[in-house]
Amino acid sequence: MSNECEIIGQQATVVKVNGKVQLWVVTTEDCSSCAMKGLCPAPKGRVIEVEKPQGMALKPGDKVQLEIEEKRGPQALMIMYVLPFFVLMTVMIIVYIITGNDGLAGLAALASLIPYYFIIYLMRRFFEKKFQFKIKPL
Repeated sequence: MSNECEIIGQQATVVKVNGKVQLWVVTTEDCSSCAMKGLCPAPKGRVIEVEKPQGMALKPGDKVQLEIEEKRGPQALMIMYVLPFFVLMTVMIIVYIITGNDGLAGLAALASLIPYYFIIYLMRRFFEKKFQFKIKPL
């Protein structure tokens, strides 16, 4: 069994370099079969910002490889979609059992997502490190 992580990669073009690197990423035909297509920062092509690697000289127009570990896809799906769904359903069922009012249960369930995503927002620095894209020169 190998300890190597599978890497998902995409070619990108450097747009701007300051403390961070802004990259233009365009989707390709490979994107349609990718496990992370729903979480990819480039649904049709867009500029994303990534930490500049130490010692890498980059200038606008340079082509680079943008990479992330494949195992991060399912983790991101859990955090952003699956867990909030369970929070929503749990709150809705509990409030409905207690009150018998399905309108109130629905509103309470939706309101329960506010603190959930607020906590995600507060933890954004942690997630930025955990789900960090890496740049490699081509």
